[in-house]
Amino acid sequence: MTKQILIAEEFDLDYQNFEMIIQENTDFLPLRARSGIEAFHLIMVNYRINCAILNINLPILDGYEASKKIRTIRPHFPIFVVAEQNRIVDKEQLIAIGVNELITTPIDTKQVIRLLKKYVR
Repeated sequence: MTKQILIAEEFDLDYQNFEMIIQENTDFLPLRARSGIEAFHLIMVNYRINCAILNINLPILDGYEASKKIRTIRPHFPIFVVAEQNRIVDKEQLIAIGVNELITTPIDTKQVIRLLKKYVR
């Protein structure tokens, strides 16, 4: 069964960057959510989703809050949060809410592939 990776990105170009990395370097199927609440609902109903990549600035429910909600229903689910490199991010808070990894932009393809291979089995 094909593993599914949920990419929660509001902006098309950002989503397409992740989609291209995943399609060109893995056999995973990228799925899209445009908001944190949509990501949460998709993960709640689709147990074939193996991992989520959430932008920290998602509309309706940001990456922090979406991660918290996802943890309540899937405690061991891999969650990566994406933030701009120059943004001040509270890494301790990310760890406390259960985020597995922080990905900074500009996106490092090798980092994304390494994280997917580490967490998605």
